[in-house]
Amino acid sequence: MNYLVAEGLSKSYGERDLFRGVSLTLAEGQKVALIARNGVGKTTLLNILAGKDSGDNGSVEYPSKVQPVYLEQSPFIDENVSILDNVLQGDSLLINLIKRYEAALLRKEDIGPLVPEMDALDGWGFHQQLDEIVHRLDLPTVDSSAKGLSGGQRKRIALARILVESPKFVILDEPTNHLDIDAIEWLQNWLKRSKMTILFVTHDRYFLDAVCNTILEMDGNQIYRYSGSYSEYLQRRSERIENDTTHTLKAKAHLKSELEWMRRQPKARGTKSRARINAYHELNDSLQGGAGESELNWMIAAERLGAKTVELKSVKKAYGDRLLVRSFSYNFRAGEKVGIVGPNGAGKSTLLNMIANLAEPDGGKIITGETVKIGYYRQLPDAFIKPGQKVIEAVQDIAEAIPTIRGHSITAAQLLGYFGFGFHQHHDYVERLSGGELRRLYLLTILMGNPNFLILDEPTNDLDIQTLNSLEDYLVHFQGCLLLVTHDRYFMDKLVDHLFILDGKGEVDDFYGNFTDYRERVNAAKPVNKTKVSDNSMPAPQNAALPIQKLSFKQQRELENLEKEIAELEKTRALMHEKMAAGGGHSEIAALSKELIELEKRLAEAENRWLELSELA
Repeated sequence: MNYLVAEGLSKSYGERDLFRGVSLTLAEGQKVALIARNGVGKTTLLNILAGKDSGDNGSVEYPSKVQPVYLEQSPFIDENVSILDNVLQGDSLLINLIKRYEAALLRKEDIGPLVPEMDALDGWGFHQQLDEIVHRLDLPTVDSSAKGLSGGQRKRIALARILVESPKFVILDEPTNHLDIDAIEWLQNWLKRSKMTILFVTHDRYFLDAVCNTILEMDGNQIYRYSGSYSEYLQRRSERIENDTTHTLKAKAHLKSELEWMRRQPKARGTKSRARINAYHELNDSLQGGAGESELNWMIAAERLGAKTVELKSVKKAYGDRLLVRSFSYNFRAGEKVGIVGPNGAGKSTLLNMIANLAEPDGGKIITGETVKIGYYRQLPDAFIKPGQKVIEAVQDIAEAIPTIRGHSITAAQLLGYFGFGFHQHHDYVERLSGGELRRLYLLTILMGNPNFLILDEPTNDLDIQTLNSLEDYLVHFQGCLLLVTHDRYFMDKLVDHLFILDGKGEVDDFYGNFTDYRERVNAAKPVNKTKVSDNSMPAPQNAALPIQKLSFKQQRELENLEKEIAELEKTRALMHEKMAAGGGHSEIAALSKELIELEKRLAEAENRWLELSELA
């Protein structure tokens, strides 16, 4: 059953086309990721599919009993009611019962009269699930007011509302933004097990790989569909691009001739010449791939870094009674790349601010070498946006040309092209850029300062995957020091040599290895069958805890059969992916997609049952 059918969608703002003639279909049970560069209209497309906006052309249809629930980037929260009331917005008997139960607990009233109703409606299980969601998403006290919350808190409340409701079909716009790493890992496991049909946009590639079974790539005015995970998408996309080599070579030959023509032209050009110039730049943008290719010829050269970099000596920092750094010493070496990990509020940004000389330590000292040139990317400052300034001017204010690591120079306009700003955007006003485009431009201005000690505080938020790839390439070849705070596990794994682990109580440990190495170490040290419960967890009924059971003979046989069944289903899935990758007629692909969805359901059920039995063994 199709949950969504969209045909011929187009949207323009003034003379700028975001997309044109886009069509897509989502079937029940699919978990679909939408990938595209920033600025091509991902959020606008989601708004249209969710009914929050309308396209210039085209249609969107849902079955009569299916309406999408939408997690927007800036969701609405009712500030006149409590956080709990925002999470429990439904009007079912169960939700109303939970509200009454919570109110009785808060007023310390007798909950005895509510117990029979909780038993009858399975309120205990629902309340336990609610408590887990509230705890895992680190929501404020649920009975507190929703006024004055940060954007991140509002986003997490809206996400909690969706998870509690568990609708048939959800559309999620950057669900991992404003979540710490623990919450992201918990959410990806929740959505992976869920039976909801999901369409989502995210830049978190581990999240993509774990959750989605289909990827839709917006490229130009076309939608390319890839069955499988993000890893499988990368392989099939590579094959598609390789098959387009002939077309690309022809285009590059045309680009070369156009470039020669451009160089021969006098400064005064007529109308026909201006049209040809625009066509050249459009062709150049399409070949550059928008957000930049993995080429070294654009990469900005860092200033030379001497032997003496930055040294921390017994640094201490506290805010009131809250100790963030007890006594931390470290001497950075040229070329090392360090990730900083810790829970929200542990002091990660405070440590960065002290190193960048934007905050004074309470004790100890920080010594900065004479050759050190710090580039600090943090939350987008308001001062960055100057009314009336154009994109090209924001870059040219720093430099007209920048030296590269190959000893050449690159113009500001060329550098904009490598960071996804096509020629047609160079004269757009900065204040009219999308959130992702603003952050990308801000990042570019930081790199243009030729820093040799680079500090990046959450650089991946709102950046598209193509821009992340381009940034990763730059940082891999970066010769200076790198300090990185990010919730993007993939990004951190690819770049850092070791980690500073902040525990939120003042201690900073140095761990050699990447983030995945660290998580494996932590998980291996965790005690079995012990889970952390939030302070506001409900009192469980007396019969809620069941004794640990051993497998019966029948269950043991079932477990063995499930292992064989799962292996066969995985083999069948791989064969189906190969058939879909080989192509075929529309009806054949549609039939294979339907079969694949059913197979994924059977596989998920078998895996869940296997987990249940394994825990009893």
